[in-house]
Amino acid sequence: MNDIKRKIALFLHNNYYLFWAAGLVTGVYTGNVFNLNSARQTVIEMVTVLALLAVEITVIRGNLHGKNPADFFITCLIPFLILFFVGALIAGVHGFDENNGIISAIYENEKLDSNNRASIIIEGRVSEHPSRSYSNLNFPVAVDKVIICDPIYDPGGNSVSFLKVGENVNVRIKNAADSYISRDDYLKIEGSFKENNFKGLKYSNRGNNDTVFFTADYCGVEKSRSGSLVYKIFALRSRFYKCLKNAFYRNLENENACIAEAVILGDRNNLPPYLIESFKRCGIYHLFAISGLHLSFFTSLIYIIFRRRRSSNYVLTAIIIFLVGYNFLVGIRASMLRASIAVILINLAGKWHREYSHKIILFLSCIILIIYNPCFIYNAGFWMTFSSMAALAFIYPLILKISGNIFICKSSVFNYYKNIIFVTLSTQIVMFPVLIYFFNEASLISPLANILVMPVFYILLSIMIFSSFIIIIWPPAAVFPLRLGGVFFNYILETVDVLNRFDYCIVSFDDLTVKKIIVLYVIFLFLLFLTYISVKIIKK
Repeated sequence: MNDIKRKIALFLHNNYYLFWAAGLVTGVYTGNVFNLNSARQTVIEMVTVLALLAVEITVIRGNLHGKNPADFFITCLIPFLILFFVGALIAGVHGFDENNGIISAIYENEKLDSNNRASIIIEGRVSEHPSRSYSNLNFPVAVDKVIICDPIYDPGGNSVSFLKVGENVNVRIKNAADSYISRDDYLKIEGSFKENNFKGLKYSNRGNNDTVFFTADYCGVEKSRSGSLVYKIFALRSRFYKCLKNAFYRNLENENACIAEAVILGDRNNLPPYLIESFKRCGIYHLFAISGLHLSFFTSLIYIIFRRRRSSNYVLTAIIIFLVGYNFLVGIRASMLRASIAVILINLAGKWHREYSHKIILFLSCIILIIYNPCFIYNAGFWMTFSSMAALAFIYPLILKISGNIFICKSSVFNYYKNIIFVTLSTQIVMFPVLIYFFNEASLISPLANILVMPVFYILLSIMIFSSFIIIIWPPAAVFPLRLGGVFFNYILETVDVLNRFDYCIVSFDDLTVKKIIVLYVIFLFLLFLTYISVKIIKK
């Protein structure tokens, strides 16, 4: 038991960057959940955090033989406390900005005066792909102008305009069965503000489910144009996006085109519900997320193009330009941003001839993303991308060590498939609590589905990325590679269809809280560590 305590203490001492990311995330979560303006709640939170740190200090100091305890304070605890307060401050500032804007003031006034029938018109750009809920269309709008026709604001009954609002608002368009609204459209919408309890809203900025919508009928929506330079840049993005999307739908079957749009362009709203359910039941829904795998293919093409250049500045500049452009084309995605930050840091380390650690890069990217947008802590994609990469950085090497003491076979074919299985198992085990928290269910055949589908998906992804480059240069030339990709699309869909026929492969969970998720992770890590120690003892 003392040996186990010593190894745990040594692991915490060496992986100090875990405390950095944990401090910022817990600070943001605490600042969102609890009202830190209350002195009593603040004191309770601080006492709880300090008590936990005191217990950890006791464990560390008593089991780090030969290590200086002061190093642990400097590298772990002090940064943890600083980032905890920084996270709470960021969450407080973010919440203050949301609750004290022009949109919030108009909503509060409309809610207090229920008899007020003011006509409210907002003008702005659709900032994300619209999602459909029954006959309603939901999307966020970056509002530029608010126009109010209300005797309370103006006794003459004239319009009162609020120019350059610069805020986002969730919009719900009712009876939009034949909607032609798409991202980057500039709209003029007449409606009213309402509060809706809509669980699982894609664009909700907070952890709660009570979201304020600007609700309007489809007849109250009018497309218009803006003369600003910013809008022209987004209009150019829309042209590039539609060029790729139209090429997919012209040369592929509808199901395959929907998957291509989700995988390459990041829009999953056009996926048929039955297809989404099938991929979730098989546990491979994560394939629709744009991640580091996409960027590895893209950056490989960039290296091939610039390989004759002796200077690495050309490659690094081209990679940064591409990453900025692709993130702009796809939109704000946690998985894409995480992978982009990692690629840039790795290339900078190579340019400066410095060693780097994938673990440190992983947690630095986590800190950067949380500072950029603290609402990422409520995003499923954020937790899925970081849990999968944490599995590859921490769990997969440990499983390889354990298997090295059990499997003696040195066949290259056996080791190849063994590594694929272990990568799949490590990522699925670590992502299991995340999946059941966000989706309330988990698939028991997920490891088998990943083993059967992932190798083929890699080939398909390379074909689709190559086709996308050709589409931008000369769309007619992309017909052949897109048609070739149809073969791999059919294999994946047939495999998913066969695996869906197995009953009792879905386990559902209800009322799963954050505390229960943390307990699950602690139990899993403890069991894995015990397995590792047991195998070493048996080997000796």
